Amino acid sequence: MRIKAIVLMSVLCVVSAMVLTASAQEKAVMPSQCLPFGGTIYGWHNGDSWYGIGDFAFGKKILHATVEDPNTGFEDKGDIWLGTEEATFTFGSGEKVTLMTDFVTEHQTDAAGTQGVYHVNETGSFARGTGRFRHAWGRFNLQGPFGWGVSLPSKITPGPNDGFFWIGQYNGTICGLQGNFQ
Repeated sequence: MRIKAIVLMSVLCVVSAMVLTASAQEKAVMPSQCLPFGGTIYGWHNGDSWYGIGDFAFGKKILHATVEDPNTGFEDKGDIWLGTEEATFTFGSGEKVTLMTDFVTEHQTDAAGTQGVYHVNETGSFARGTGRFRHAWGRFNLQGPFGWGVSLPSKITPGPNDGFFWIGQYNGTICGLQGNFQ
């Protein structure tokens, strides 16, 4: 009788575990595989931040974003500036992702520097996502011109600015997205 009770209890435990596991699996949202990320930002500087807009591809899905990109660290090395930024991409409907960025600019001695056109190189990772970006991770790079000699396309209307503009091309890989990005 005692062995039957132990076997019965064991079977009940296994069945309960299976039911709980199946229930949890139904509720779990499986993140997508890694996808290519890219797009062009058209930006302007005002005060301590860069601001911008652009259309960005996540796999085959294109999303429009507004961007706020404050400097979080800065070091002037003469002909080179080094620093960090946290660019928050807002897509609407409560969806955001922050790009944690390290940058280096080469300027003062650039041939185009006397004309107000400098070059920025950035690299970084995705963090602090919300909505479908909640579990986002991956890496990206950006390159492009910035400065008072950079002109934005006529269809881009910048917000308040101090005369510095920026056009940058992002590319990278983003993983952990939820929902349909195919």
